[in-house]
Amino acid sequence: MVVRAKVLKQAGLRVREQESHPGPPISGSDCGYPRRSAVLIVAQATTEGVAVCARDLIDAAVRSGYHVTVACPAAGDLAVWAMDRGAVWERLEMRRTLHLSDIPAVVQIRRLAQSHALVHLHSSKAGAIGRIALASLGRRRPPSVFTPHGWSWLVGGWLSPLYRLVERVLLPVTTAIVAVSDEERSSALAALGARATRIQVIPPGPTSRSS
Repeated sequence: MVVRAKVLKQAGLRVREQESHPGPPISGSDCGYPRRSAVLIVAQATTEGVAVCARDLIDAAVRSGYHVTVACPAAGDLAVWAMDRGAVWERLEMRRTLHLSDIPAVVQIRRLAQSHALVHLHSSKAGAIGRIALASLGRRRPPSVFTPHGWSWLVGGWLSPLYRLVERVLLPVTTAIVAVSDEERSSALAALGARATRIQVIPPGPTSRSS
């Protein structure tokens, strides 16, 4: 399947058309490849839409010659899909709700980010944890992309105002923010105001590839 590769270009990474030659499945981040060719994809959700979108981006990046590390929970489909496509898998356990395990997750993402040229965060939870980790690196943080796949405050409940505040604070941290639909961008504009105008829309799914 030919997939959209614009997300890689958001942070200035060149995407070229070539065949991939993935090696055997591996787990762990110490692979000895150059940092400039390393892409880190972080996801909390590992099934259905989020995982499928991440899978297609992994495929596009590997085919374009990048060394991809995927950090996500062990459950679900994404870890297996990533390794099947020649990516490195790092076990990163995250829960959808706030939890004490978020603290070691921040530490782990911070460590991984320092050895990668680009970080792409998928889902609101990975986006929050990942951007806190990136912010802690200051000027040493690599370029990054955040795709929410549904804003956290839309779940409702008494934490919704807190989620909106967190997004307002963390919005400037990433190099680019990519919504998967016009509706997702409009929701951010309504809740976050002018800061959300930098959000770009790139629908997931097959399209023609440009080199």
